Amino acid sequence: MANWTKHHGIAMMEAAVGLERGYWGPLSATGPGACRACFESERKRNLSDRGQDLEERLQEPTPWSFGPSNTVVAAWAAHDILQYLACGRCPTLGARSYVDFTSASVTTVNGPASCLCRTDRTRDAALPEGNGT
Repeated sequence: MANWTKHHGIAMMEAAVGLERGYWGPLSATGPGACRACFESERKRNLSDRGQDLEERLQEPTPWSFGPSNTVVAAWAAHDILQYLACGRCPTLGARSYVDFTSASVTTVNGPASCLCRTDRTRDAALPEGNGT
């Protein structure tokens, strides 16, 4: 999906919500910044040992959904998307914001300033129409 959207010049954002935390971003657009694969590679490279362990172990979906948490993350994601559409910038353009509901805190982590894989333009240009997944 990320390759297809970049190939077709469509911005994309992802978001997720768990029981105590959620995130939105990065907003990946066609301008400067990293592709999703490079963002994830950099994010994983910067995880602490504990963070890597938790990420490997905590892959199961949450046992239930909590509407207020979903609404908060969806609202912040929608805000950033609309801000990007209105003026071409937003807090999660090339970055990911995390909300911790237990401490009522938000942290934003920037991704790489540019694509590190060097394949986003050449590989995507070779993709057949509609086969960018």
